[in-house]
Amino acid sequence: MVLQAKEAEDLNDEEPTQIIVMDKPCVVEKVHISGLNKTKSDYVIGDLKSVMDSNTFNSAYERSLECRSRLLQKGIFSDVEVIMDTTSHYEGRKSSEGLQILFRVKEKRAFTGETRTEMSTNDQPCWVLRLISPNLFGRGERLTTSFSRKFGSQSGINDGMWSFNDFSINAAKPFNNGSLIQLSVLKDKQDCPWNSTSLTTRGAQVEYQFSLFNNLHTVAWQGHWRELGSLNNTTALPVREEFGHSVKSSLLHTVTMDKTDRKILPFNGFLVKMSEEIAGIGTGDRHLKENVELQFHKTLFDRVTFSAGMRGGFLAPFDNSEPKIVDKFHIGGPMTLRGFQMNQAGPQVDGDFLGGHCYWLTGLHAYTPLPFYWKKFGSGSWLDGFRVHGFVNAGNLLSFDTTKPVKGQLNKLLEDVRVSYGAGLVYNFMKSARLELNFCLPLRVTAGDNFSEGLQFGIGISNI
Repeated sequence: MVLQAKEAEDLNDEEPTQIIVMDKPCVVEKVHISGLNKTKSDYVIGDLKSVMDSNTFNSAYERSLECRSRLLQKGIFSDVEVIMDTTSHYEGRKSSEGLQILFRVKEKRAFTGETRTEMSTNDQPCWVLRLISPNLFGRGERLTTSFSRKFGSQSGINDGMWSFNDFSINAAKPFNNGSLIQLSVLKDKQDCPWNSTSLTTRGAQVEYQFSLFNNLHTVAWQGHWRELGSLNNTTALPVREEFGHSVKSSLLHTVTMDKTDRKILPFNGFLVKMSEEIAGIGTGDRHLKENVELQFHKTLFDRVTFSAGMRGGFLAPFDNSEPKIVDKFHIGGPMTLRGFQMNQAGPQVDGDFLGGHCYWLTGLHAYTPLPFYWKKFGSGSWLDGFRVHGFVNAGNLLSFDTTKPVKGQLNKLLEDVRVSYGAGLVYNFMKSARLELNFCLPLRVTAGDNFSEGLQFGIGISNI
């Protein structure tokens, strides 16, 4: 008997064949893996051990698929085929119910390249040219070189659309216990029209990722040399005073508990993410920065999804000095505080927004399928990526007087709260970003805020 395990997406959208197998006791006597050319066997053998503990055919089949999934997650194989067979033709077999399992792998090329568009919530979309070596020395070592340019970049506009503003080099080494160490070198240029500046960041980062109590932890050291310049000739004086070079050396820690069923537009689950930064390790700006993000998603009646999200943080200098504008928090934008322009709510001078030391944002959403597609939702059509949603967003940003006690100023976070609501259309773009077209109505604004009443388009990954 031979069974081949293939996922439905590998079948060119053909209807999957339903196979009914009667469960029966079995003993897994042999596990083989073929197709390893560059990959060292000790790097993958630990991912196959669990299948040896199977005592029924169905459990062996399910664990084989789990092993296949783990092999694919390593990112070094383009395909993994599972073949199950009896050991009846072997001499000296241990059991008449013996089973052997073969994992036939296909390694990725030594070097691959790709061009793609990448998006994030707080930065401009960019196009990226990336060169990758996914298995450099045979144990999952990965070397990635990226060149990119942000869409709509105003600085360096004469360079041409297809020239590069940014680059990064990343070297990663995974370990058999699931941890990962990475070294990155980068140059990143970002336009900040909300305060008429252009920020160029050069630096390096060493990062270690590991799992503890089923949560993902990241510990990193980051060293950045930053250059802040003018984007136009209207930059306000308080911003101009910070032009020039600065250095930041910091330690970072992030812990993520992600129990959502998908990254973009989850149906169910929750997410808790906390991060801390201690800047001033050895040299440069000195401060403590904290961030927390919470999400909760629940689907009722198999169609309607309710989501709630919250994000907040604070920035505290180690002395009475004012933190750099590039380190401060900013709020506003089509993916977080809808109905406001990107990072254009809060303290400002002459139309340039200065950011703050403390902020909070919250959002409530209700998602439904398209009205004409209600009954067919979940059938596998491309229309499953679309949802209609209604939302309410609220948030506030506070800039402290660093010469006065902070505790007495926190009550201002509940004053002048920005609130907006509306409805629109959301699309899950290639399971990596969400596109939104919303009709927004700001309900509460503060003098100086740059709000956007009416249609607003946004691209990003935020579920708040």
